[in-house]
Amino acid sequence: MTPRTNGGSGALPNGYDQIDFSTFDGNWAQDLFLPTQPRDGMRVNIHTAATFDSTLDISRVDVGMPALELSAGNRYSLTYSAAAGQWTFLSGDLVTRLTPQNGAATIPDNPNKITYFSVSDANPAASVALPKLAAPGSVVVVQSTAASSVTVTPANRLYVSSANLRKGDSFSYVYRGDFGAWVSSGATTRHLGASDIAGNGGTVPLSGSPRNLVQLHDGGWIGQIRLPASAGDRDRITIRSQASSNANIESVNTGFTGTMILRSGDEYQFMYAANLRRWELIVSPVSFHQAGAVADGQLPNMVNPHTVVNAADGNWAAAIKLPLTRRVGDRVTIKTQAASPIAVRSGQQTFASVTAGESVTFVVGANGQWQRQTRTLDMLMLYSAASASRFGADTMRSRLAEGLSLTNDALENSLATFRFRAVSTREFASPSSWTSLDHVLPGLAGHTQAQTWRNQAKADGTYYEGTEEGCGLAYLGPAASHMIGSGSTDCGTTVARHELGHNMGLEHSEGRTMTGTIMNGNEWSLFGAPYLYVPNLGIPLTLPGGVNEMQTMNNRAPTVAAFR
Repeated sequence: MTPRTNGGSGALPNGYDQIDFSTFDGNWAQDLFLPTQPRDGMRVNIHTAATFDSTLDISRVDVGMPALELSAGNRYSLTYSAAAGQWTFLSGDLVTRLTPQNGAATIPDNPNKITYFSVSDANPAASVALPKLAAPGSVVVVQSTAASSVTVTPANRLYVSSANLRKGDSFSYVYRGDFGAWVSSGATTRHLGASDIAGNGGTVPLSGSPRNLVQLHDGGWIGQIRLPASAGDRDRITIRSQASSNANIESVNTGFTGTMILRSGDEYQFMYAANLRRWELIVSPVSFHQAGAVADGQLPNMVNPHTVVNAADGNWAAAIKLPLTRRVGDRVTIKTQAASPIAVRSGQQTFASVTAGESVTFVVGANGQWQRQTRTLDMLMLYSAASASRFGADTMRSRLAEGLSLTNDALENSLATFRFRAVSTREFASPSSWTSLDHVLPGLAGHTQAQTWRNQAKADGTYYEGTEEGCGLAYLGPAASHMIGSGSTDCGTTVARHELGHNMGLEHSEGRTMTGTIMNGNEWSLFGAPYLYVPNLGIPLTLPGGVNEMQTMNNRAPTVAAFR
Protein backbone atom coordinates (compact mmCIF):
# COMPACT_ATOMS: atom_id res chain seq x y z
CA MET A 1 0.00 0.00 0.00
CA THR A 2 1.15 3.56 -0.76
CA PRO A 3 -0.45 6.98 -0.26
CA ARG A 4 -1.63 6.85 -3.88
CA THR A 5 -3.38 3.47 -3.48
CA ASN A 6 -4.81 4.74 -0.17
CA GLY A 7 -6.65 7.63 -1.79
CA GLY A 8 -3.74 10.02 -1.33
CA SER A 9 -3.92 9.64 2.44
CA GLY A 10 -1.42 8.65 5.12
CA ALA A 11 -4.21 7.44 7.42
CA LEU A 12 -3.90 3.66 7.32
CA PRO A 13 -7.27 1.90 6.99
CA ASN A 14 -8.95 -0.55 9.34
CA GLY A 15 -10.02 -4.07 8.48
CA TYR A 16 -6.66 -5.72 7.73
CA ASP A 17 -4.50 -8.25 9.58
CA GLN A 18 -1.37 -6.69 8.09
CA ILE A 19 -0.50 -3.56 6.13
CA ASP A 20 2.77 -2.96 4.31
CA PHE A 21 2.92 0.78 3.67
CA SER A 22 5.62 2.61 1.66
CA THR A 23 6.26 6.17 0.54
CA PHE A 24 8.28 7.32 -2.49
CA ASP A 25 9.06 10.54 -4.30
CA GLY A 26 5.86 11.49 -6.11
CA ASN A 27 3.91 9.10 -3.91
CA TRP A 28 4.27 10.61 -0.46
CA ALA A 29 2.25 11.75 2.54
CA GLN A 30 3.52 14.10 5.20
CA ASP A 31 1.42 12.79 8.09
CA LEU A 32 0.95 9.07 8.74
CA PHE A 33 -1.60 7.59 11.13
CA LEU A 34 -2.00 4.03 12.39
CA PRO A 35 -5.43 2.35 12.02
CA THR A 36 -7.94 3.67 14.54
CA GLN A 37 -9.81 0.37 15.04
CA PRO A 38 -7.14 -2.32 14.59
CA ARG A 39 -7.68 -6.03 15.08
CA ASP A 40 -5.86 -7.76 17.90
CA GLY A 41 -2.43 -8.77 16.66
CA MET A 42 -2.62 -6.56 13.58
CA ARG A 43 0.80 -5.74 12.13
CA VAL A 44 1.89 -2.61 10.27
CA ASN A 45 5.18 -2.41 8.38
CA ILE A 46 6.27 1.06 7.24
CA HIS A 47 9.06 1.85 4.78
CA THR A 48 9.84 5.43 3.79
CA ALA A 49 11.84 5.93 0.59
CA ALA A 50 10.79 9.49 -0.19
CA THR A 51 13.21 12.42 -0.07
CA PHE A 52 10.83 14.36 2.20
CA ASP A 53 10.37 13.27 5.81
CA SER A 54 7.03 12.02 7.10
CA THR A 55 5.62 12.22 10.63
CA LEU A 56 4.07 9.10 12.17
CA ASP A 57 1.48 9.71 14.87
CA ILE A 58 2.45 7.34 17.71
CA SER A 59 0.20 8.79 20.41
CA ARG A 60 -1.40 5.33 20.76
CA VAL A 61 1.94 3.47 20.89
CA ASP A 62 3.34 2.35 24.25
CA VAL A 63 6.38 4.66 24.12
CA GLY A 64 4.69 7.78 25.51
CA MET A 65 5.66 9.97 22.52
CA PRO A 66 3.24 11.95 20.32
CA ALA A 67 5.06 11.53 17.01
CA LEU A 68 8.10 10.05 15.27
CA GLU A 69 9.92 11.62 12.32
CA LEU A 70 10.53 9.17 9.47
CA SER A 71 13.41 9.84 7.08
CA ALA A 72 14.35 8.27 3.76
CA GLY A 73 15.26 4.61 4.24
CA ASN A 74 13.56 4.15 7.61
CA ARG A 75 11.73 0.91 8.34
CA TYR A 76 9.46 0.18 11.29
CA SER A 77 7.17 -2.69 12.28
CA LEU A 78 4.40 -2.36 14.85
CA THR A 79 1.74 -4.67 16.27
CA TYR A 80 -1.46 -4.01 18.19
CA SER A 81 -2.55 -5.59 21.48
CA ALA A 82 -6.27 -5.39 22.19
CA ALA A 83 -5.66 -6.32 25.85
CA ALA A 84 -3.29 -3.38 26.34
CA GLY A 85 -5.22 -1.10 23.99
CA GLN A 86 -1.92 0.01 22.47
CA TRP A 87 0.50 -0.46 19.63
CA THR A 88 4.09 -1.52 20.24
CA PHE A 89 7.19 -1.45 18.06
CA LEU A 90 8.45 -4.86 16.98
CA SER A 91 11.49 -3.47 15.19
CA GLY A 92 12.83 -0.34 13.55
CA ASP A 93 15.90 1.68 12.65
CA LEU A 94 15.80 3.59 15.94
CA VAL A 95 14.38 0.77 18.08
CA THR A 96 16.44 -1.48 20.35
CA ARG A 97 15.24 -4.35 22.53
CA LEU A 98 17.24 -5.30 25.62
CA THR A 99 16.90 -7.76 28.50
CA PRO A 100 18.75 -8.13 31.81
CA GLN A 101 22.09 -9.88 31.37
CA ASN A 102 23.24 -12.09 34.25
CA GLY A 103 20.90 -10.19 36.56
CA ALA A 104 22.32 -6.79 35.58
CA ALA A 105 19.47 -4.34 35.05
CA THR A 106 21.18 -1.03 34.42
CA ILE A 107 20.39 0.20 30.93
CA PRO A 108 23.59 1.39 29.19
CA ASP A 109 24.19 5.09 28.59
CA ASN A 110 23.29 6.72 25.26
CA PRO A 111 20.57 4.26 24.26
CA ASN A 112 18.78 4.25 20.93
CA LYS A 113 15.88 6.64 20.24
CA ILE A 114 13.44 3.99 21.51
CA THR A 115 14.62 1.25 23.85
CA TYR A 116 12.48 -1.58 25.19
CA PHE A 117 13.87 -3.23 28.33
CA SER A 118 11.99 -6.47 28.99
CA VAL A 119 12.11 -8.35 32.30
CA SER A 120 10.79 -11.91 32.45
CA ASP A 121 11.09 -15.03 34.57
CA ALA A 122 13.75 -16.23 32.12
CA ASN A 123 15.58 -12.86 32.35
CA PRO A 124 14.75 -11.63 35.85
CA ALA A 125 15.59 -8.40 37.65
CA ALA A 126 14.21 -7.01 40.90
CA SER A 127 14.96 -3.42 39.82
CA VAL A 128 15.88 -1.49 36.69
CA ALA A 129 18.04 1.64 36.54
CA LEU A 130 17.62 4.16 33.73
CA PRO A 131 20.74 5.46 31.92
CA LYS A 132 22.57 8.51 33.25
CA LEU A 133 23.22 9.87 29.75
CA ALA A 134 20.93 9.95 26.71
CA ALA A 135 20.04 12.10 23.74
CA PRO A 136 17.15 14.53 24.39
CA GLY A 137 13.84 12.92 23.50
CA SER A 138 15.10 9.36 23.91
CA VAL A 139 12.49 6.94 25.27
CA VAL A 140 12.91 3.87 27.45
CA VAL A 141 10.01 1.45 27.89
CA VAL A 142 10.39 -0.94 30.82
CA GLN A 143 8.20 -4.03 30.42
CA SER A 144 7.65 -7.03 32.66
CA THR A 145 6.14 -10.47 32.19
CA ALA A 146 7.83 -11.72 35.38
CA ALA A 147 5.80 -13.20 38.24
CA SER A 148 7.64 -11.03 40.77
CA SER A 149 7.31 -7.26 40.89
CA VAL A 150 9.96 -5.03 39.32
CA THR A 151 10.93 -1.53 40.47
CA VAL A 152 12.39 1.30 38.40
CA THR A 153 14.96 2.93 40.70
CA PRO A 154 14.84 6.68 41.45
CA ALA A 155 18.30 7.21 39.92
CA ASN A 156 18.42 9.71 37.03
CA ARG A 157 14.70 10.49 37.24
CA LEU A 158 13.48 14.09 37.54
CA TYR A 159 10.42 13.10 39.56
CA VAL A 160 10.26 9.94 41.65
CA SER A 161 6.84 8.78 40.51
CA SER A 162 5.50 5.37 41.50
CA ALA A 163 7.34 2.68 39.56
CA ASN A 164 6.40 -0.84 40.69
CA LEU A 165 5.68 -3.02 37.68
CA ARG A 166 3.42 -6.05 37.95
CA LYS A 167 3.23 -8.88 35.45
CA GLY A 168 2.07 -7.47 32.11
CA ASP A 169 2.96 -3.85 32.94
CA SER A 170 4.73 -1.35 30.69
CA PHE A 171 6.15 1.98 31.98
CA SER A 172 7.70 4.55 29.61
CA TYR A 173 10.16 7.36 30.33
CA VAL A 174 11.39 10.22 28.15
CA TYR A 175 14.78 11.87 28.58
CA ARG A 176 14.68 15.63 29.06
CA GLY A 177 17.96 17.15 27.98
CA ASP A 178 17.03 20.49 29.58
CA PHE A 179 16.97 18.79 32.99
CA GLY A 180 19.40 15.93 32.34
CA ALA A 181 16.89 13.44 33.69
CA TRP A 182 14.07 11.03 32.79
CA VAL A 183 10.37 11.80 33.24
CA SER A 184 7.48 9.34 33.30
CA SER A 185 5.58 9.69 30.02
CA GLY A 186 3.19 6.75 30.22
CA ALA A 187 2.33 3.64 32.20
CA THR A 188 -0.09 0.77 32.51
CA THR A 189 -3.20 2.19 34.16
CA ARG A 190 -4.33 0.63 37.43
CA HIS A 191 -8.13 0.29 37.52
CA LEU A 192 -9.74 0.93 40.91
CA GLY A 193 -13.34 0.69 42.02
CA ALA A 194 -15.61 1.67 44.88
CA SER A 195 -14.75 -1.50 46.81
CA ASP A 196 -11.03 -0.63 46.70
CA ILE A 197 -11.76 2.82 48.13
CA ALA A 198 -14.19 1.51 50.77
CA GLY A 199 -11.63 -1.11 51.80
CA ASN A 200 -9.10 1.67 52.33
CA GLY A 201 -11.29 3.76 54.61
CA GLY A 202 -12.69 5.98 51.85
CA THR A 203 -9.27 6.92 50.46
CA VAL A 204 -8.09 5.99 46.97
CA PRO A 205 -5.34 3.39 47.56
CA LEU A 206 -1.86 3.71 46.08
CA SER A 207 -1.27 1.11 43.39
CA GLY A 208 2.41 1.29 42.46
CA SER A 209 1.64 2.78 39.03
CA PRO A 210 1.87 6.50 38.20
CA ARG A 211 -1.42 6.21 36.29
CA ASN A 212 -4.61 5.30 38.17
CA LEU A 213 -8.26 5.26 37.10
CA VAL A 214 -11.23 5.18 39.46
CA GLN A 215 -14.53 4.29 37.81
CA LEU A 216 -17.88 4.37 39.59
CA HIS A 217 -21.06 2.78 38.28
CA ASP A 218 -24.39 1.51 39.58
CA GLY A 219 -23.51 -1.49 41.72
CA GLY A 220 -20.01 -0.12 42.27
CA TRP A 221 -20.54 3.26 43.92
CA ILE A 222 -19.28 5.16 46.94
CA GLY A 223 -20.54 8.54 48.13
CA GLN A 224 -17.31 10.09 49.45
CA ILE A 225 -13.87 9.91 47.83
CA ARG A 226 -10.67 11.14 49.43
CA LEU A 227 -7.27 11.34 47.78
CA PRO A 228 -4.27 9.86 49.64
CA ALA A 229 -2.13 12.11 51.84
CA SER A 230 0.94 11.46 49.67
CA ALA A 231 1.98 9.58 46.54
CA GLY A 232 4.78 9.27 44.05
CA ASP A 233 5.81 12.62 42.59
CA ARG A 234 3.65 13.39 39.52
CA ASP A 235 1.43 10.33 40.04
CA ARG A 236 -2.02 10.82 38.53
CA ILE A 237 -5.49 9.76 39.57
CA THR A 238 -8.43 10.06 37.18
CA ILE A 239 -11.93 9.70 38.65
CA ARG A 240 -14.93 8.97 36.40
CA SER A 241 -18.53 7.99 36.99
CA GLN A 242 -21.38 6.38 35.12
CA ALA A 243 -23.40 5.93 38.31
CA SER A 244 -26.88 7.40 38.61
CA SER A 245 -26.08 8.75 42.10
CA ASN A 246 -23.68 11.64 42.69
CA ALA A 247 -20.47 11.29 44.70
CA ASN A 248 -18.37 13.94 46.42
CA ILE A 249 -14.62 14.32 46.05
CA GLU A 250 -13.18 15.77 49.23
CA SER A 251 -10.81 18.72 48.98
CA VAL A 252 -8.53 17.39 51.73
CA ASN A 253 -4.97 16.73 50.46
CA THR A 254 -5.66 18.79 47.31
CA GLY A 255 -4.81 22.33 46.28
CA PHE A 256 -8.43 23.10 45.39
CA THR A 257 -11.12 24.06 47.88
CA GLY A 258 -14.07 24.38 45.51
CA THR A 259 -17.01 22.14 44.71
CA MET A 260 -16.13 18.72 43.30
CA ILE A 261 -19.32 16.73 42.89
CA LEU A 262 -18.95 13.69 40.63
CA ARG A 263 -21.99 13.13 38.41
CA SER A 264 -22.61 10.57 35.71
CA GLY A 265 -20.36 11.40 32.76
CA ASP A 266 -18.01 13.57 34.81
CA GLU A 267 -14.23 13.21 34.94
CA TYR A 268 -11.68 14.73 37.33
CA GLN A 269 -7.92 14.38 36.96
CA PHE A 270 -5.42 15.02 39.75
CA MET A 271 -1.61 15.06 39.81
CA TYR A 272 0.47 14.78 42.98
CA ALA A 273 3.14 17.47 43.34
CA ALA A 274 5.60 16.35 46.00
CA ASN A 275 7.12 19.83 46.35
CA LEU A 276 3.68 21.18 47.29
CA ARG A 277 2.67 18.05 49.23
CA ARG A 278 -0.75 18.02 47.60
CA TRP A 279 -2.78 16.88 44.62
CA GLU A 280 -3.25 19.47 41.88
CA LEU A 281 -6.57 19.54 40.02
CA ILE A 282 -5.60 19.23 36.34
CA VAL A 283 -8.92 18.48 34.59
CA SER A 284 -12.47 19.02 35.83
CA PRO A 285 -15.95 19.11 34.29
CA VAL A 286 -17.74 22.33 33.40
CA SER A 287 -21.47 22.95 33.81
CA PHE A 288 -23.17 24.88 31.00
CA HIS A 289 -26.39 26.90 31.12
CA GLN A 290 -28.28 28.96 28.57
CA ALA A 291 -29.20 32.36 29.99
CA GLY A 292 -32.73 32.28 28.61
CA ALA A 293 -33.43 28.91 30.25
CA VAL A 294 -32.30 29.84 33.78
CA ALA A 295 -35.47 30.01 35.87
CA ASP A 296 -35.94 33.50 37.34
CA GLY A 297 -32.28 34.09 36.48
CA GLN A 298 -31.14 32.11 39.53
CA LEU A 299 -28.28 29.75 38.74
CA PRO A 300 -28.50 26.40 40.52
CA ASN A 301 -26.07 25.46 43.27
CA MET A 302 -22.51 24.70 42.18
CA VAL A 303 -21.79 21.07 41.33
CA ASN A 304 -18.51 21.50 39.44
CA PRO A 305 -15.63 23.94 39.93
CA HIS A 306 -16.70 26.01 36.91
CA THR A 307 -20.08 27.01 35.50
CA VAL A 308 -20.47 28.78 32.13
CA VAL A 309 -23.55 30.77 31.11
CA ASN A 310 -24.00 31.56 27.41
CA ALA A 311 -26.23 34.38 26.22
CA ALA A 312 -27.21 35.90 22.87
CA ASP A 313 -30.13 37.68 21.30
CA GLY A 314 -33.05 35.28 21.76
CA ASN A 315 -31.20 33.56 24.61
CA TRP A 316 -31.02 36.32 27.18
CA ALA A 317 -31.89 37.17 30.75
CA ALA A 318 -32.13 40.65 32.21
CA ALA A 319 -30.31 39.46 35.32
CA ILE A 320 -28.29 36.43 36.41
CA LYS A 321 -28.12 35.56 40.10
CA LEU A 322 -24.98 33.71 41.10
CA PRO A 323 -25.33 30.34 42.90
CA LEU A 324 -26.36 30.43 46.55
CA THR A 325 -24.45 27.30 47.55
CA ARG A 326 -20.81 27.52 46.61
CA ARG A 327 -17.29 26.99 47.96
CA VAL A 328 -14.12 29.07 47.92
CA GLY A 329 -12.53 28.87 44.46
CA ASP A 330 -15.72 28.12 42.52
CA ARG A 331 -16.10 30.12 39.31
CA VAL A 332 -18.96 31.30 37.08
CA THR A 333 -18.28 32.71 33.61
CA ILE A 334 -20.93 34.68 31.71
CA LYS A 335 -20.40 34.99 27.95
CA THR A 336 -22.80 37.14 25.96
CA GLN A 337 -23.33 38.33 22.41
CA ALA A 338 -26.71 39.80 23.27
CA ALA A 339 -27.32 43.45 22.45
CA SER A 340 -28.85 44.12 25.88
CA PRO A 341 -26.70 44.03 29.02
CA ILE A 342 -27.07 41.39 31.73
CA ALA A 343 -27.13 42.45 35.37
CA VAL A 344 -25.24 40.14 37.74
CA ARG A 345 -26.28 39.79 41.36
CA SER A 346 -25.39 37.86 44.49
CA GLY A 347 -27.77 38.47 47.37
CA GLN A 348 -27.92 42.22 47.91
CA GLN A 349 -24.75 42.83 45.88
CA THR A 350 -25.00 43.96 42.25
CA PHE A 351 -21.97 43.80 39.97
CA ALA A 352 -21.30 45.78 36.81
CA SER A 353 -23.45 44.43 33.98
CA VAL A 354 -21.96 42.07 31.41
CA THR A 355 -22.30 43.65 27.97
CA ALA A 356 -22.15 42.46 24.36
CA GLY A 357 -18.98 40.59 23.44
CA GLU A 358 -17.77 40.17 27.00
CA SER A 359 -16.63 37.02 28.79
CA VAL A 360 -16.60 37.78 32.52
CA THR A 361 -15.64 35.38 35.31
CA PHE A 362 -16.77 35.60 38.92
CA VAL A 363 -15.01 33.66 41.69
CA VAL A 364 -15.78 32.84 45.30
CA GLY A 365 -13.17 34.59 47.42
CA ALA A 366 -11.63 33.57 50.74
CA ASN A 367 -14.56 35.25 52.55
CA GLY A 368 -17.02 32.91 50.81
CA GLN A 369 -18.55 35.74 48.75
CA TRP A 370 -18.73 36.12 44.98
CA GLN A 371 -16.43 38.71 43.41
CA ARG A 372 -15.64 39.70 39.86
CA GLN A 373 -12.34 38.08 38.84
CA THR A 374 -11.74 39.36 35.30
CA ARG A 375 -11.63 42.76 33.64
CA THR A 376 -12.23 43.37 29.92
CA LEU A 377 -9.68 44.82 27.50
CA ASP A 378 -11.37 46.23 24.40
CA MET A 379 -9.83 45.84 20.95
CA LEU A 380 -10.32 47.47 17.56
CA MET A 381 -9.99 44.65 15.01
CA LEU A 382 -8.88 45.59 11.47
CA TYR A 383 -8.52 43.54 8.30
CA SER A 384 -7.00 44.90 5.12
CA ALA A 385 -9.00 45.62 1.99
CA ALA A 386 -6.51 43.46 0.09
CA SER A 387 -7.25 40.47 2.34
CA ALA A 388 -11.00 41.02 1.93
CA SER A 389 -10.56 41.11 -1.84
CA ARG A 390 -8.60 37.86 -1.80
CA PHE A 391 -10.53 35.85 0.80
CA GLY A 392 -13.79 37.73 1.36
CA ALA A 393 -14.78 40.10 4.15
CA ASP A 394 -16.73 37.40 6.00
CA THR A 395 -13.69 35.10 6.05
CA MET A 396 -11.48 37.86 7.40
CA ARG A 397 -13.98 38.77 10.09
CA SER A 398 -14.18 35.10 11.05
CA ARG A 399 -10.38 34.84 11.22
CA LEU A 400 -10.15 37.83 13.53
CA ALA A 401 -12.95 36.50 15.74
CA GLU A 402 -11.30 33.09 15.89
CA GLY A 403 -7.93 34.55 16.79
CA LEU A 404 -9.42 36.55 19.67
CA SER A 405 -11.45 33.54 20.82
CA LEU A 406 -8.33 31.34 20.88
CA THR A 407 -6.57 34.05 22.86
CA ASN A 408 -9.34 34.12 25.44
CA ASP A 409 -9.33 30.31 25.62
CA ALA A 410 -5.64 30.45 26.47
CA LEU A 411 -6.26 33.13 29.09
CA GLU A 412 -9.01 30.98 30.61
CA ASN A 413 -6.75 27.91 30.61
CA SER A 414 -4.00 29.95 32.26
CA LEU A 415 -6.32 31.44 34.93
CA ALA A 416 -5.79 35.01 33.75
CA THR A 417 -7.66 37.88 35.40
CA PHE A 418 -8.55 39.60 32.12
CA ARG A 419 -10.11 38.83 28.73
CA PHE A 420 -10.14 40.60 25.36
CA ARG A 421 -13.25 41.81 23.54
CA ALA A 422 -13.70 43.06 19.98
CA VAL A 423 -15.63 46.33 20.27
CA SER A 424 -15.31 47.17 16.59
CA THR A 425 -14.25 45.21 13.47
CA ARG A 426 -13.53 47.20 10.32
CA GLU A 427 -12.07 46.87 6.84
CA PHE A 428 -8.98 49.04 6.48
CA ALA A 429 -7.53 50.43 3.25
CA SER A 430 -3.86 49.66 3.83
CA PRO A 431 -1.41 51.69 1.72
CA SER A 432 0.22 49.72 -1.11
CA SER A 433 3.59 50.60 0.42
CA TRP A 434 2.84 48.22 3.30
CA THR A 435 4.49 45.10 1.93
CA SER A 436 5.54 43.53 5.24
CA LEU A 437 4.33 43.59 8.82
CA ASP A 438 7.33 45.80 9.62
CA HIS A 439 5.44 48.56 7.81
CA VAL A 440 2.12 47.85 9.54
CA LEU A 441 3.02 48.71 13.12
CA PRO A 442 4.40 52.22 12.63
CA GLY A 443 1.85 52.79 9.88
CA LEU A 444 -1.10 52.10 12.19
CA ALA A 445 0.45 54.04 15.08
CA GLY A 446 0.53 57.17 12.93
CA HIS A 447 -2.58 56.61 10.82
CA THR A 448 -5.30 59.21 11.45
CA GLN A 449 -8.22 57.00 10.38
CA ALA A 450 -7.07 54.03 12.49
CA GLN A 451 -6.63 56.24 15.55
CA THR A 452 -10.01 57.91 14.97
CA TRP A 453 -11.74 54.54 14.85
CA ARG A 454 -9.92 53.43 17.98
CA ASN A 455 -10.97 56.55 19.87
CA GLN A 456 -14.56 56.27 18.69
CA ALA A 457 -14.72 52.63 19.83
CA LYS A 458 -12.89 53.43 23.07
CA ALA A 459 -10.61 50.51 22.28
CA ASP A 460 -7.63 49.83 24.51
CA GLY A 461 -5.66 48.41 21.59
CA THR A 462 -5.66 47.50 17.89
CA TYR A 463 -5.11 44.16 16.17
CA TYR A 464 -4.66 43.97 12.39
CA GLU A 465 -4.53 41.14 9.87
CA GLY A 466 -3.61 41.50 6.21
CA THR A 467 -1.71 39.92 3.33
CA GLU A 468 1.64 41.55 4.12
CA GLU A 469 4.76 39.39 4.35
CA GLY A 470 5.44 37.92 7.74
CA CYS A 471 3.56 35.84 10.25
CA GLY A 472 3.02 38.10 13.23
CA LEU A 473 4.52 41.24 14.72
CA ALA A 474 3.61 43.43 17.67
CA TYR A 475 4.94 46.22 19.80
CA LEU A 476 6.32 45.16 23.16
CA GLY A 477 4.02 46.90 25.58
CA PRO A 478 1.97 47.90 27.21
CA ALA A 479 1.95 51.50 25.98
CA ALA A 480 -1.23 53.38 25.10
CA SER A 481 0.05 54.72 21.79
CA HIS A 482 1.60 51.41 20.72
CA MET A 483 -0.91 48.79 21.88
CA ILE A 484 -0.84 47.34 18.35
CA GLY A 485 -0.44 43.78 17.16
CA SER A 486 -0.58 42.28 13.68
CA GLY A 487 -0.83 39.00 11.83
CA SER A 488 -0.79 37.78 8.27
CA THR A 489 -3.09 35.50 6.31
CA ASP A 490 0.06 33.52 5.51
CA CYS A 491 -0.22 32.01 9.01
CA GLY A 492 -2.90 30.58 11.29
CA THR A 493 -5.12 32.39 13.76
CA THR A 494 -3.11 31.24 16.81
CA VAL A 495 -0.70 34.03 15.91
CA ALA A 496 -3.04 36.52 17.63
CA ARG A 497 -2.53 35.11 21.15
CA HIS A 498 1.26 35.32 20.73
CA GLU A 499 1.25 38.90 19.42
CA LEU A 500 -1.21 40.08 22.05
CA GLY A 501 1.14 38.53 24.61
CA HIS A 502 3.82 40.90 23.32
CA ASN A 503 1.39 43.82 23.65
CA MET A 504 0.88 42.81 27.29
CA GLY A 505 4.61 43.01 27.95
CA LEU A 506 5.81 39.46 27.26
CA GLU A 507 9.01 38.76 25.37
CA HIS A 508 9.95 35.49 23.72
CA SER A 509 10.61 33.15 26.63
CA GLU A 510 13.11 30.56 25.37
CA GLY A 511 15.03 29.27 28.36
CA ARG A 512 12.51 30.78 30.80
CA THR A 513 9.38 28.77 30.03
CA MET A 514 8.96 25.28 28.63
CA THR A 515 9.06 24.94 24.85
CA GLY A 516 5.43 24.80 23.70
CA THR A 517 4.04 27.73 25.67
CA ILE A 518 2.49 30.55 23.64
CA MET A 519 5.58 32.75 23.88
CA ASN A 520 7.95 29.83 23.29
CA GLY A 521 6.75 27.87 20.28
CA ASN A 522 3.00 28.57 20.56
CA GLU A 523 2.08 24.88 20.59
CA TRP A 524 -0.13 24.73 23.67
CA SER A 525 -3.02 26.99 24.63
CA LEU A 526 -1.12 28.05 27.75
CA PHE A 527 1.06 30.93 28.88
CA GLY A 528 3.95 30.26 31.25
CA ALA A 529 3.21 30.05 34.97
CA PRO A 530 4.61 27.91 37.79
CA TYR A 531 1.15 26.55 38.63
CA LEU A 532 0.61 25.23 35.06
CA TYR A 533 2.20 22.03 33.79
CA VAL A 534 3.42 20.39 30.58
CA PRO A 535 0.60 18.09 29.46
CA ASN A 536 1.31 14.45 30.39
CA LEU A 537 4.75 15.12 31.93
CA GLY A 538 3.91 17.35 34.90
CA ILE A 539 6.83 19.76 34.44
CA PRO A 540 5.97 23.36 35.49
CA LEU A 541 5.68 25.67 32.49
CA THR A 542 7.88 28.27 34.16
CA LEU A 543 11.46 27.03 34.42
CA PRO A 544 13.53 27.59 37.59
CA GLY A 545 14.53 31.24 37.59
CA GLY A 546 12.20 31.84 34.66
CA VAL A 547 9.28 34.18 34.10
CA ASN A 548 5.72 33.95 35.42
CA GLU A 549 4.00 35.29 32.32
CA MET A 550 0.54 35.23 33.85
CA GLN A 551 1.65 37.33 36.80
CA THR A 552 3.22 39.84 34.40
CA MET A 553 0.09 40.17 32.26
CA ASN A 554 -2.33 40.17 35.20
CA ASN A 555 -0.37 43.00 36.83
CA ARG A 556 -0.44 45.06 33.63
CA ALA A 557 -4.08 44.47 32.69
CA PRO A 558 -5.45 47.37 34.81
CA THR A 559 -3.11 49.77 33.02
CA VAL A 560 -4.25 48.55 29.60
CA ALA A 561 -7.92 48.70 30.59
CA ALA A 562 -7.45 52.42 31.33
CA PHE A 563 -5.97 53.28 27.91
CA ARG A 564 -9.39 54.35 26.57
